Amino acid sequence: MGEVIFFLPENGDHSNVRSRMLEKIDKVMCGLDIIGKSGIPVSLSYQGVDLKTRPWLKKIREYPNIEHVGAPFSHSLFSKIKNNDEWELGKGFVKGNVPITFFPEFDNPREPERIPTEFFLVLEPNSTGNFPPEYLGVKCGNKIGILMRDYQVLQNLFFAFQREPNPETLKKVLDEIERIGEMPNALVIIPIDPEAPWVGSKFGEVIFQMLFNGIKERGLESVFTSLEKSLDLIKSRSVKGPVPQRDLPKWTQHTEQKKHWEKLKKIYPRSRREEMILSLAGGSDYFSAFLSKHGKEVLIDAVDKTGRKVKISIGYNP
Repeated sequence: MGEVIFFLPENGDHSNVRSRMLEKIDKVMCGLDIIGKSGIPVSLSYQGVDLKTRPWLKKIREYPNIEHVGAPFSHSLFSKIKNNDEWELGKGFVKGNVPITFFPEFDNPREPERIPTEFFLVLEPNSTGNFPPEYLGVKCGNKIGILMRDYQVLQNLFFAFQREPNPETLKKVLDEIERIGEMPNALVIIPIDPEAPWVGSKFGEVIFQMLFNGIKERGLESVFTSLEKSLDLIKSRSVKGPVPQRDLPKWTQHTEQKKHWEKLKKIYPRSRREEMILSLAGGSDYFSAFLSKHGKEVLIDAVDKTGRKVKISIGYNP
C-alpha cells in the first residue's frame, strides 16, 4: 500500500501574498480549523517571525492530526549565509514536535552539522543528487534528508482543482490519491503552501473543505500518514551522500541579488535585535521581490465564485 503525506510550509511573508489578501487569510487562520477538524494527518511548518505576527498558529497544538515540523526564525536561505546560524538555528529556531527541520525554499545548509535535527526535507527533482527510486532518504553524516519525490502529478492536479474547483477537477485529485494508495511501498510527500488557495484561487478555505470532504467521501483517509510515522521507513531506505542542494536561480540570477548577499555575509550581529534584523534581511522573499522588478507578471486562468473566467497573478506583485 502506498501513502501520501500532506506537507504545508507556512510563510505569510511570501512576496506574492498581498497585504489585503493576508488579512483575509488571517481572518480564517489559513483554514487551520478546517484542516484540524478533518482528522486527516497533515504536516505543517512555520518560521519564528510568522508566530510573532500570526499568533493563531499556536492553535495547531489543539489538533492531534497536525504535526509540527521545526523551522528557522525567518525565510532565510542557508546555503548563502552562515554568520547568523548560532541564533537563527538556536534561540530563534522554532522547535516542532517531530525531529525534522524545514529550511525555507528547501535550501539546506551544505554542512550537515549545521542542521539542528536528525532529519530535514529535500525537494526532488530540483536538488542535486541522482537517487534511485527505491530510496526515500539520503544519509549525510549523522543527518538524514527526506526525499520528497513523485509528487508533481498530484500537486499539479491540486493546483488545477483550486483554480477551477468543481466535481471533475476534484475527482482527478482523488483518483491520483487512490492510485498512489494502490502502489506498493510508495511514499509521496506533497508540498503545498497553505496560502495557495488564496494566492492561486478565488476560493480560499473552501478549497480545503472540498478536498477533505472529498477524501472522506471516497474513503481515502487511510492513504494519508504523517512524517513521524514514516521516519523508520525512510531511515531504512536511505543511501549515503552529501546534503542535496537546490537550484536557486529565482534568488541569484540578478546583480542586485548577488550584491545584497555579499553585503549580508560581512555583517556579524552583536545583539538579539541585530540578529533578528539580519535574519529578516536575508529572507528569500526580498530576493524574489528583486526578481519581480525585472520580470513580467505571470497570469493564469481561473474562475471566481460566480463561475466567471478570471486571470490570477502568481509569483509577482504588479
